[in-house]
Amino acid sequence: MAQSTVTGEIKDTAIVPSANSPVIVGKIEITGNKKTKESIILREIPFKSGQTYSLKELVEKFETARRQLMNTTLLIQ
Repeated sequence: MAQSTVTGEIKDTAIVPSANSPVIVGKIEITGNKKTKESIILREIPFKSGQTYSLKELVEKFETARRQLMNTTLLIQ
């Protein structure tokens, strides 16, 4: 009986969940910030690591976070 071995690498592959699929928020990293305390930025984000949302809810929360952060005048686009 012959054996086969398949080796390789998968790159740039993503599984896109449906709008109602549950998504768990991973680690939130703040980059590029030089002046504002990270805790101030994090308090303006309406979700936390470990929370679960539908993809649709999370997209809405990202937009809310962007608006809230821009409204603080602490950050620029």
